[in-house]
Amino acid sequence: MNVSTDTTGRAEAPADREPLTITLKPGALESLDMEGVKVLAEAVRTLTDVCAGLSCQPKFWTRDEHRNAAGRLLDCLLNDIGDLGDKLLHTAIAATPHASRDREHRAWCILQTRADYADELSEIAVDAVQALRDVENAKFDEAHLARTGKAVPS
Repeated sequence: MNVSTDTTGRAEAPADREPLTITLKPGALESLDMEGVKVLAEAVRTLTDVCAGLSCQPKFWTRDEHRNAAGRLLDCLLNDIGDLGDKLLHTAIAATPHASRDREHRAWCILQTRADYADELSEIAVDAVQALRDVENAKFDEAHLARTGKAVPS
């Protein structure tokens, strides 16, 4: 099978893949708050694991070890779910939340997704430290505002 790998480590479907797409309303992902992005990304990762596990079952293969029609459609579904996961990751990366809780949800979404594809802890360690710094800075700013009624000067 001739497949290539994208930046997240997922295998891309071959050019002859069955047409199957998940259609979202324009702005649907952007309308989610950071917690919504995080929990949907968690669900997408679970769906990916389930579909990948199912695709290994013999009922999705022919006797000569090629994908049958159901297996090809399952592969398409798996790729479309992966595409949705990529969109969620990019939504989280593009977000600039101010509240500490939103920053934490954003960080979890990004770190959990990247951790799934990392081969070494060092690949995500710096991102984790930077995320922690951002969350703690927001908590400090929120505490200062609560105590003084004034935002921390920039």
